[in-house]
Amino acid sequence: MRNLWICSEMTDPCFYTNLAIKRLETKKDPALLIITKDVGECYPIYEYCVNKEVPFLLHATITGFGGTKFESGVKPYYQSLLELKTLIDKGILLGNRVILRVDPLCLHSDFYEIIEIVKESKKLGITKVRVSILDYYPHVRTRLKEQSLPYCSNFSLDKDTIESLIKDIYSITVLKGLTLYLCAEQVPDGLRWDKRVSIRGCASIEEWKELGIDIKPRTRSLQRKSCTCDAQKNDLLSGVKKGCDHRCLYCYWKW
Repeated sequence: MRNLWICSEMTDPCFYTNLAIKRLETKKDPALLIITKDVGECYPIYEYCVNKEVPFLLHATITGFGGTKFESGVKPYYQSLLELKTLIDKGILLGNRVILRVDPLCLHSDFYEIIEIVKESKKLGITKVRVSILDYYPHVRTRLKEQSLPYCSNFSLDKDTIESLIKDIYSITVLKGLTLYLCAEQVPDGLRWDKRVSIRGCASIEEWKELGIDIKPRTRSLQRKSCTCDAQKNDLLSGVKKGCDHRCLYCYWKW
């Protein structure tokens, strides 16, 4: 059975492609879940996986905030989409192995840009969208306040606001033929009938199965209460400095 590695929840692997490949070379029967905001810069990792027949899934995080104060070190969404299209056209990436990650959704998410992101992603054969609502850690609130950006005075948005955001993203994904995964939020009562929207952690048993790994789910006490990730995961880039040069204001790591 293959062993699953996450790349990465500590940082963005686009800054550590050589290290990621070096560590992959030491792993026995690896499978890889790649999470990145820079699809193009992670090319060496995809190429290695393709050449060595390492199965992998890509969570391509494109929020619409790239190039703004919110994600000052991230490329604009249209550049990320172009890089994604180029890699899919070349056969390096497969649309059915890419999950569009709109993470986070928050008080000032631009749904006009998200509509465009979703529409263009669907053209590339991407059928799955994963979202999560921003957690307002104290240091995140401080960063947002310093930049005169909207923020919530509590750790989480109120239930009505969260449900409104989820219903908005539902209308531009599920109602357009896509599947919607909620990372840690509950499905609003009015949508629970629709099996095309469900709760699924970033690193879930379903992802494991897509990569040929058949295991029973397990959680651990270190996870925050709402986290639905499975605990049987290992971070390929463990030990590196937490956070990255994207310098996203909402990052839960302190930098």
